[in-house]
Amino acid sequence: MAVLGWTSQLAAAGLALALAAPVAADQAPASSAANGDAAIASQIKERLAKDRQVKQADIFVEVHAGVATLAGSVPSAFAHTEALSVASATPGVLHVDDELRLLSSAPEAAVPP
Repeated sequence: MAVLGWTSQLAAAGLALALAAPVAADQAPASSAANGDAAIASQIKERLAKDRQVKQADIFVEVHAGVATLAGSVPSAFAHTEALSVASATPGVLHVDDELRLLSSAPEAAVPP
């Protein structure tokens, strides 16, 4: 059995590190992106909570790859527009998916038979 000299062992260790580095580098952006998305979602939630037009609305915020999804209910068309505006103006948001629904303030009239 051949014994490697210290230079060969060092070279082998360097090769192993070089081969392992791309895997670690590939994993880092996914983690960073998830952290970035969570931070963006938190900023949107904070901004919505401070906006008097939408702070009473029941809005769920989720962000994935810079795309913010707003879901839930809003009391008025103005609150709906304001919520979308607040989300789209948040740094890091690339697009806003609108899944909000407008609460009806008056019951809908029944259609006669």
